[in-house]
Parts: sequence; structure tokens; C-alpha cells
Amino acid sequence: MIDLTDLKCSVADPTMLEWAALMEPALGGVTQKVARVGTRFSLDFETPDMEYESEGRRTSARLQRAQREGGRVRIRQPGFKVGSPGAPLVSGAHTGGMTLLIEGATPRYAVREGQALNLIVNGRYYLYFASAAALLDGSGAGEIGLTTPMRKHMAGGEHVELAKPCIEGWLSGNNLSWQPRTDGNINFAFSVAERA
Repeated sequence: MIDLTDLKCSVADPTMLEWAALMEPALGGVTQKVARVGTRFSLDFETPDMEYESEGRRTSARLQRAQREGGRVRIRQPGFKVGSPGAPLVSGAHTGGMTLLIEGATPRYAVREGQALNLIVNGRYYLYFASAAALLDGSGAGEIGLTTPMRKHMAGGEHVELAKPCIEGWLSGNNLSWQPRTDGNINFAFSVAERA
């Protein structure tokens, strides 16, 4: 996994990748949605212009490696001030669901609706978004509703990243070429889709 968290990138709205089907009754009635486990995200990134020598040259090499090995890119939420969430951990065992219990955060920290976060399990970053605002208690514990179900079983004690969330996965894109323009500058556009 190639660490690309220091790249300064703009980010488009996340795309939710969902494997679900709508079941339409043959004789009328209520349409039902059959969801499947594994809903995850894809994000589009674009770097600002940079001089090809030497920043662009180094960035192109890292992106080439990340296309083969996978990459981790920081998510910036423009205008959003994350504050100081502390060092929260998963509280207790979780086997799925859409409610995350945490502890060890900054007392009275306010998680905002739509705030990006990671669950870090065995070194892998899983991206989620808070489904509603949540105010943690005086010990920094509480529960965070998620917009998508958890995809990994957790024993408790796993790190929850609220301060600098990332997306980790496979890179793709039509602009992963490395030819500098005539002005000597270059920029890169690519997508990252979570792999699990």
C-alpha cells in the first residue's frame, strides 16, 4: 500500500458502490430492496499543477506504484473544521451493523453528520461517514451512526480515525499519464475505489 496522504488533492463527492437489487412485485405491491454486504466508496482526486522536475516526477512514480499495489489518499472536506477528536478506539466487539461504539476520544467531542472517518483494522483503512450528529460524553465515549454497514468484524480496541480520514484502495483513471506540458508543469487525476 503506497502512502499518498501528503498529496494536495481536491476531491469530488464520494460515490457509494452498492450491490443491491430492487425487487419489483409482478402483481403490484411494495417494492423491496435487497441489500448485500460490502457497500463501500470510490472518490475522484485531482492534484494542482506542479513542476515536473522534481515534484511531478516523484509523484508520477508513486502513482504508478499505487496503481499496481494500491494507495491511501487523505480525504479533505473543504470548509469543515474537524477540531481535536483525540485518539478514539472501538469500544467492545462489533460484528457488523450501522452503530459504532467508541471510547477514548476527547470529552464532549461533537461528531457531525456526514463527517468522514476510518476504522483501522489490521492496518487497513475502511472509510465510513457519520449518519447523524453525535455528542460524546464526558469520558469521550459514545456511539456514532454510520451511513453504511460495517464490513469487518472487530474485537475492540481498533483505532478510529476522525482527524485525518483516508480512502485506501485501487487507483484507476484516464489521466495517469506522465507527460509534462510545454510550460514544464503537470497535474494528475485519478480515482480510488475501496477494495473491501
